[in-house]
Amino acid sequence: MHEEPKLPAYDALRKLLSSAGGEMSWKPGGSPGGGSWNLTLHRRTFSVQARDNSPNLLDWLHVPTVARPTTWSEFGDLKEDAFWRLIGLFMYKGNGV
Repeated sequence: MHEEPKLPAYDALRKLLSSAGGEMSWKPGGSPGGGSWNLTLHRRTFSVQARDNSPNLLDWLHVPTVARPTTWSEFGDLKEDAFWRLIGLFMYKGNGV
């Protein structure tokens, strides 16, 4: 069974989402090390697929530390507008909007 990734960057996102009344949970599955981050905010949900160490949508809420990131480890602190970008994920079609 895959465990939830222990990454400070995702802890910061979880706190950011929690500050708006939301939740963020990890569901393992798929490729080795893969799974999905499931976000909930005011009865709206959004799921982000994670595969191995490839960047996903949540990683792009952080400042890249290299010109062209190819792994999640090449991102640093949250971007200044990370809160609004995070809220924007819930506005995609098909997410209860």
